[in-house]
Amino acid sequence: MNIKRIKKHIINESGNGKYVYQDEEQEEIKEFMHNHLEHYFPEAKFEYFV
Repeated sequence: MNIKRIKKHIINESGNGKYVYQDEEQEEIKEFMHNHLEHYFPEAKFEYFV
């Protein structure tokens, strides 16, 4: 997955300049971030994803 590039078809405008990923893409990004945080910061606690 290449998270550096924002794909217009996977985000929804959510008012005042906010963009929200659709559920499927959000889960994929959350999993990617969780795996990398766990690898680089094994003692860290993943409390929430925004």
